[in-house]
Amino acid sequence: GMVSEGQAVGDDFGTHVTLFLQEVQHFVEDVLAPRFSGCGEAAECPWLVWLLRIALLQPTGRSGSLGAAGHCVVTGLETAGWIPAGDADAEMLIQRVASRAVCCFAKEPFMVVIPEISKMERQLLDSLECLSFHCHGGIRSIVFQGPPPQRAWSYVYEYLMPAFARRVLHDEPQWALPPKHG
Repeated sequence: GMVSEGQAVGDDFGTHVTLFLQEVQHFVEDVLAPRFSGCGEAAECPWLVWLLRIALLQPTGRSGSLGAAGHCVVTGLETAGWIPAGDADAEMLIQRVASRAVCCFAKEPFMVVIPEISKMERQLLDSLECLSFHCHGGIRSIVFQGPPPQRAWSYVYEYLMPAFARRVLHDEPQWALPPKHG
């Protein structure tokens, strides 16, 4: 069942981050993913390395609202995504995060989970929210508690969608409907 605030969790539960790519999924599928096909990448989401490198170069700070204009618009032509980060520790962190990423929706880059994150990994993943794309929405980095990621709709509905809903209602309370009857 679902984990509510204050409820004890089993030993298999951990702190994870889910990335909701929203319409950025199409950018990843159409622009980034084809560049990685046939290159022998072992990681499930090799395009995540590229995005994290680009995010590291952006000014810090969350957009604060769905679809808000961020800093530079990412087009896919940025060469910095192909070059390892100048800081060896940052590049190692990027590689470690990307190697653990799991696409929970039939290997499509819509909902990606990075299990058992550290504070530094969370900061890195949160930096993806500063990226802007030529589409509505952007990347949302959301922390949640749950079992290890699974490629199943039940996992998506039980853990990822509630985490996304909580984040939206926290960031944009105007989307909450008041109860009709008291």
